Amino acid sequence: MTRSANELEQRAEASRQALQKDVQALKEKVRPRRVMNDAVDRAKDKGRRLAARTSAQAKDLALRTGSQARTLAARTSAQARANPVPFAVAGAAVLAGAGWLAARSWRKRRHRLA
Repeated sequence: MTRSANELEQRAEASRQALQKDVQALKEKVRPRRVMNDAVDRAKDKGRRLAARTSAQAKDLALRTGSQARTLAARTSAQARANPVPFAVAGAAVLAGAGWLAARSWRKRRHRLA
């Protein structure tokens, strides 16, 4: 089974064309602008995924924190109704401390102006 020269030449030409097509595809793949654009696209995708995950985690944390704050407020309110004297004393202490800080600040300003 010998092949004619014409048949061999046609097969060689087809192989050359296929090889040329592959070389062009490789050139396109490793073109610097293409490589840079691919890297930028991958970085953007990773950033979007990270932002979405972080956003979901922040939302979950906010929901849990709000729920815990409501629970704490309800418990504190119930305890204040059940034991009003300690809460009244604590409130008076806070007010006294705030008054003391205000008076101290007022004295300092007055002393600087004199």
